[in-house]
Amino acid sequence: MPELDKIAGRIVLVVDAAAPAGAREACEEAAAALARRASMPVTLATVPVETLDAVQPVLRRGRSRLRELAPPDPGAMTSAPFRRRPDGRPDWAAMWTTFCDLALHGGPPHRGAAQ
Repeated sequence: MPELDKIAGRIVLVVDAAAPAGAREACEEAAAALARRASMPVTLATVPVETLDAVQPVLRRGRSRLRELAPPDPGAMTSAPFRRRPDGRPDWAAMWTTFCDLALHGGPPHRGAAQ
């Protein structure tokens, strides 16, 4: 059996052939990065949506698990602008208050006093 026909022991990333070219390229980059990180082969399957629809019932049987990962929320909090004092050192007081926004909303505690 040719090596590409053996799926056992591989990670398989399946993408709709009708997805935009940029999305397919991103999947290829993700598959390559995953293969490097996992130190194992990753199969990238670009298939027509009809094939994906036909495979769904099989994937949902038994102990299989499908997860959908959504892109990040464009309204998500970004990093604060970095500010410097006239002498070039970071102006922590201008960037931080007693509590950072994350801590105010239940996130990790503030890292400490300004220096």
